[in-house]
Parts: sequence; C-alpha cells; structure tokens
Amino acid sequence: MSNELYTPDGGGEYPPFRRRPSRGMVLLRTLLFAEAALLAVAALWLVFELLTEQPASLVSALVILALTVVAFAFVLAIAIGALRRQSWIRGAGIGWQLMQIAVAAGCFQGIYANPAAGWALLAPSLVVIVLLLAPGIRNQLGASGGDAEALA
Repeated sequence: MSNELYTPDGGGEYPPFRRRPSRGMVLLRTLLFAEAALLAVAALWLVFELLTEQPASLVSALVILALTVVAFAFVLAIAIGALRRQSWIRGAGIGWQLMQIAVAAGCFQGIYANPAAGWALLAPSLVVIVLLLAPGIRNQLGASGGDAEALA
C-alpha cells in the first residue's frame, strides 16, 4: 500500500490534514468570541436604554448603537475566521485590538476615569496581539486555497 491519498470518487487528494488547535489558538478563539459576546450585550443594553430612557440626542444614541452593532459584526467575523484558520484575521484582529487599547488609554485619564474598565480592555487586547504575532499561531493561520494562489 502506498502513501498516496485517494478520495472516494477516485480523483484528486483529500484536503490537508488538520491537527488539533494549540492552546494558544484555543485561547485566541475564546477571547475573540468573548469580545464579540460582550459587544452583543452592549448593543442590547443600548437598545434597552434607548427604549426606556430619553436620550439627550436621539441621533447620537442611534449612531452609537449602529457603531456598536458594526463592531459586534466585525469582531464576530474575526472570531469565525479564527475558527476557520483564515490568515486575514491577523491584520483585522490586531487593528481591532489597537482600537481597544486606545479606548483603554482613555479609561485611565480624565474626569470620567475608570481604571478597572481600562484594565479590562487593555489586558485581553495585549494577550490577543501577542497571540496573533506568535509563530505557532501564524503557522496555524497560514494561507489556504485562494489565499495561496493570490499571493503567488
């Protein structure tokens, strides 16, 4: 018996073997889905507040709600991309984490400073950035299919 791969229909090869994700990849996925879930909760809270309270500016309240929903969709797409091991999530994930770090920096200063919220945003953002730059994660998020052809 040879080492060749066969498909049931007799043509082509099976897709490449995928091993179990590393602990780092599991942590990355967990943090991304947790961020998406928290954004969903924030969007629901904003809807509740919009329905039960009178906003000072309805337009501002609706824009903040829309931005929160868009952020939720973006982070959810990154998390799903991490499940599928797509390489594009590295840039998107780092970009999102840098935005969170900017918000965290604002939480540490000013009249409405809230260091606890700042640390809650900063710590996971730094962990996700380190994970996305780690060689093991980079290897697991390698180019696949169309990505490899586009890079050639």
